[in-house]
Amino acid sequence: MFGDFVENEELENKPNAEETVLEEENLDDTSEEYEDNEYSEEDYEDEEENDDEDKPPYQILMEDLVERGVLFADEEKEYDANEDGIEELLEDTVNARIGSLFQENEDLAMLYDVVQNGGSIQDVMQMYGEVNYSELDMSDAGTQEQVVIDYYTAKGISEDRIARLIDSSKDDGTFGNEVQEAYSALVNSQRAQMQEYLDDLQQQRIDEQEYAREQMVTLRQTINNIEEIQGFKMDKRTRDDFFSYMTQPTRNGMTRLQEDAQDYEKQLVMAFMYYTNFNSEDMQRRATTNVSDKLSKALKSQKDSNIRSGSSGNKRNSNIDDFDDIII
Repeated sequence: MFGDFVENEELENKPNAEETVLEEENLDDTSEEYEDNEYSEEDYEDEEENDDEDKPPYQILMEDLVERGVLFADEEKEYDANEDGIEELLEDTVNARIGSLFQENEDLAMLYDVVQNGGSIQDVMQMYGEVNYSELDMSDAGTQEQVVIDYYTAKGISEDRIARLIDSSKDDGTFGNEVQEAYSALVNSQRAQMQEYLDDLQQQRIDEQEYAREQMVTLRQTINNIEEIQGFKMDKRTRDDFFSYMTQPTRNGMTRLQEDAQDYEKQLVMAFMYYTNFNSEDMQRRATTNVSDKLSKALKSQKDSNIRSGSSGNKRNSNIDDFDDIII
């Protein structure tokens, strides 16, 4: 059937001689145009190579890593073709994979949040006790019965009555429902405890951050109101730099004060300052005495030199270029 139909179609639509000549000429023209515009595989490869040559090395590397699935790129974001862009890609990749993992494991996600908010694994272990019900193999008959026992025990039911309840439910065919009820209740109870613990940690963190902000404001106001410390004058620039010294983190995450606190020699200096009770008058007196002693020695040395050379003293000693050399 299909063959006859095709033959009739071919006879009815068969072109005449003039149409055939025109079609052949058109085909020849089209073929020439195609040959003119035809690209070889080498041409395409050359174009791709030229495109890559125009791209920064970081962009080529980033596109390759994303294409091979090594890194994850957020389609809604624009990444810089530099080290910062690579770091951002790595961060997004880690977050994407962690997020995917947490979607599959709710307990792991909650545990991560606990640690991020300052909680401890020990606290979590105490809450779960010996059993994490969400990880039990509930296809095992012994496990099913133990879950029901734990459920009724948590409700304060005696062992004898628990045994009778289990036997009764097995006899009337409701034991499966009883297992599901007990399992769901125990899993939800553990997760509720974990969530409550996490909520407390988050609230504690919020309170600590608020306290830190209040302390920062108080410190700023205190420093702004200081005119001098132990005899040392404090102008606005000094106050601002002093505040930054105490509060502004450096690249290593510590303030300059924290860095100095780890310096052994500076610790000794501060210990001595505590020892002298920050007696600025004593320090000034010692400094003045030190300068006076150096000045006296310098003048005596100049006088002795003049006597030996027979000079009247109008000529300066070559060993003393300036009184600026007389320092503590």
